[in-house]
Amino acid sequence: MTDLRPATGRRAPHAAAALVGVAVLADVAFDPAHRHVPLCPFHAATGGWCPLCGGLRAVDALAQLQLRTALHANAVFVLALPLIALWWLDWRQRARAGRPPRRLARPGVVALIALGVAFTVVRNLPFAAALRPL
Repeated sequence: MTDLRPATGRRAPHAAAALVGVAVLADVAFDPAHRHVPLCPFHAATGGWCPLCGGLRAVDALAQLQLRTALHANAVFVLALPLIALWWLDWRQRARAGRPPRRLARPGVVALIALGVAFTVVRNLPFAAALRPL
Protein backbone atom coordinates (compact mmCIF):
# COMPACT_ATOMS: atom_id res chain seq x y z
CA MET A 1 0.00 0.00 0.00
CA THR A 2 1.26 3.47 -0.86
CA ASP A 3 1.95 5.94 1.94
CA LEU A 4 0.12 9.19 1.12
CA ARG A 5 1.43 11.27 4.02
CA PRO A 6 3.20 14.51 3.09
CA ALA A 7 6.97 14.33 2.71
CA THR A 8 8.83 15.40 5.82
CA GLY A 9 12.46 15.64 6.76
CA ARG A 10 15.46 16.88 4.88
CA ARG A 11 14.29 15.80 1.43
CA ALA A 12 10.83 17.37 1.56
CA PRO A 13 11.79 20.82 0.16
CA HIS A 14 13.64 19.17 -2.72
CA ALA A 15 10.75 16.79 -3.41
CA ALA A 16 8.39 19.78 -3.51
CA ALA A 17 10.74 21.66 -5.87
CA ALA A 18 10.93 18.62 -8.15
CA LEU A 19 7.14 18.37 -8.18
CA VAL A 20 6.86 22.06 -9.08
CA GLY A 21 9.42 21.54 -11.86
CA VAL A 22 7.40 18.66 -13.32
CA ALA A 23 4.22 20.75 -13.08
CA VAL A 24 5.90 23.65 -14.91
CA LEU A 25 7.09 21.30 -17.66
CA ALA A 26 3.55 19.90 -18.01
CA ASP A 27 2.14 23.44 -18.11
CA VAL A 28 4.54 24.51 -20.85
CA ALA A 29 3.85 21.32 -22.84
CA PHE A 30 0.09 21.92 -22.56
CA ASP A 31 0.51 25.57 -23.68
CA PRO A 32 -2.35 27.28 -21.80
CA ALA A 33 -1.72 30.54 -23.66
CA HIS A 34 -3.08 29.00 -26.87
CA ARG A 35 -5.63 26.55 -25.44
CA HIS A 36 -8.71 27.19 -23.40
CA VAL A 37 -8.23 25.76 -19.91
CA PRO A 38 -11.68 25.27 -18.34
CA LEU A 39 -10.47 24.60 -14.79
CA CYS A 40 -11.98 27.47 -12.81
CA PRO A 41 -15.48 26.78 -11.48
CA PHE A 42 -15.80 30.42 -10.32
CA HIS A 43 -15.17 31.72 -13.85
CA ALA A 44 -17.45 29.07 -15.38
CA ALA A 45 -20.30 29.98 -13.02
CA THR A 46 -19.95 33.77 -12.89
CA GLY A 47 -17.80 34.88 -15.81
CA GLY A 48 -15.61 36.68 -13.27
CA TRP A 49 -11.90 36.17 -12.67
CA CYS A 50 -10.81 34.59 -9.39
CA PRO A 51 -7.37 35.26 -7.85
CA LEU A 52 -5.98 32.08 -9.43
CA CYS A 53 -7.31 32.67 -12.96
CA GLY A 54 -4.43 33.20 -15.35
CA GLY A 55 -1.96 31.39 -13.11
CA LEU A 56 -1.19 28.67 -15.67
CA ARG A 57 -0.70 31.30 -18.37
CA ALA A 58 1.56 33.28 -16.02
CA VAL A 59 3.73 30.21 -15.38
CA ASP A 60 3.91 29.50 -19.12
CA ALA A 61 4.91 33.11 -19.84
CA LEU A 62 7.56 33.10 -17.10
CA ALA A 63 9.00 29.85 -18.46
CA GLN A 64 9.42 31.71 -21.77
CA LEU A 65 10.89 34.76 -19.98
CA GLN A 66 7.92 36.98 -20.90
CA LEU A 67 7.53 38.98 -17.68
CA ARG A 68 5.04 41.51 -19.05
CA THR A 69 2.74 38.75 -20.34
CA ALA A 70 3.02 36.91 -17.02
CA LEU A 71 2.13 40.07 -15.07
CA HIS A 72 -0.89 40.59 -17.31
CA ALA A 73 -2.03 36.99 -16.78
CA ASN A 74 -1.83 37.10 -12.96
CA ALA A 75 0.07 39.96 -11.34
CA VAL A 76 -0.41 38.80 -7.75
CA PHE A 77 1.03 35.36 -8.49
CA VAL A 78 4.07 36.81 -10.28
CA LEU A 79 4.71 39.39 -7.55
CA ALA A 80 4.39 36.68 -4.87
CA LEU A 81 7.07 34.45 -6.45
CA PRO A 82 10.04 36.11 -4.66
CA LEU A 83 8.25 35.61 -1.33
CA ILE A 84 7.51 31.98 -2.23
CA ALA A 85 11.18 31.49 -3.11
CA LEU A 86 12.27 32.97 0.24
CA TRP A 87 9.80 30.72 2.07
CA TRP A 88 11.19 27.68 0.20
CA LEU A 89 14.78 28.63 1.07
CA ASP A 90 13.80 28.99 4.73
CA TRP A 91 12.02 25.62 4.59
CA ARG A 92 15.12 23.99 3.08
CA GLN A 93 17.40 25.51 5.70
CA ARG A 94 15.10 24.46 8.55
CA ALA A 95 14.84 20.94 7.10
CA ARG A 96 18.64 20.66 6.98
CA ALA A 97 18.75 21.65 10.64
CA GLY A 98 16.09 19.06 11.50
CA ARG A 99 13.50 21.68 12.45
CA PRO A 100 9.89 21.74 11.24
CA PRO A 101 8.82 24.26 8.58
CA ARG A 102 7.37 27.56 9.73
CA ARG A 103 3.61 27.70 10.01
CA LEU A 104 1.66 30.69 8.77
CA ALA A 105 0.02 32.40 11.75
CA ARG A 106 -3.68 33.29 11.72
CA PRO A 107 -3.07 36.97 10.83
CA GLY A 108 -1.06 35.82 7.81
CA VAL A 109 -3.87 33.52 6.68
CA VAL A 110 -6.39 36.34 7.11
CA ALA A 111 -4.13 38.71 5.13
CA LEU A 112 -3.78 36.19 2.27
CA ILE A 113 -7.55 35.69 2.12
CA ALA A 114 -8.11 39.47 2.19
CA LEU A 115 -5.56 39.93 -0.61
CA GLY A 116 -7.28 37.24 -2.70
CA VAL A 117 -10.71 38.79 -2.20
CA ALA A 118 -9.43 42.32 -2.92
CA PHE A 119 -7.62 41.16 -6.07
CA THR A 120 -10.74 39.32 -7.23
CA VAL A 121 -12.94 42.38 -6.72
CA VAL A 122 -10.53 44.83 -8.35
CA ARG A 123 -9.67 42.68 -11.38
CA ASN A 124 -13.38 42.30 -12.15
CA LEU A 125 -14.12 46.04 -12.11
CA PRO A 126 -14.58 47.68 -15.53
CA PHE A 127 -11.51 49.92 -15.26
CA ALA A 128 -9.13 47.04 -14.34
CA ALA A 129 -9.08 45.13 -17.63
CA ALA A 130 -5.26 45.09 -17.50
CA LEU A 131 -5.45 42.78 -14.47
CA ARG A 132 -7.45 40.12 -16.33
CA PRO A 133 -5.90 37.26 -18.28
CA LEU A 134 -6.08 37.56 -22.04
